[in-house]
Amino acid sequence: MVVFLLNISFVPDDVINNLKNFNPGWQKEFAYQMKEYKKEFNKNSAGHWKFQDEELEQDYIKFVKSVEKQDKKLMKERKIWDRETKHLTIMKELEEIELLNHEND
Repeated sequence: MVVFLLNISFVPDDVINNLKNFNPGWQKEFAYQMKEYKKEFNKNSAGHWKFQDEELEQDYIKFVKSVEKQDKKLMKERKIWDRETKHLTIMKELEEIELLNHEND
C-alpha cells in the first residue's frame, strides 16, 4: 500500500476514482480497473497504452516541439526569452571578469 501511495501520481484519475475503498483485496479491484482503462485507452486513441519509458518521453518531446512550431505567439515569446537569457548570461560573465580584474589589481 505504501508503494502504491508513493506512485499514485502515475495512476490515471479514472482508475483511482473507480476504486471503492482500500480494504483487504483492493489490489484485485485496482488490477481490474487498470486493465479496463488500458482497454479503453487502446480503443479510443491512436497509440497503444504503455508505461512511461525513454521512448515515450522522446516521442512526447517531439510532439511538443511540433506543436510549438505551429504556435506563432509561443515562438515569438521563446525568441524573447532566449534573447533575455543570453543577455543575462553575458552580464554575469562580465561581472565575473570584472571581479577577476579587481582581484588582480
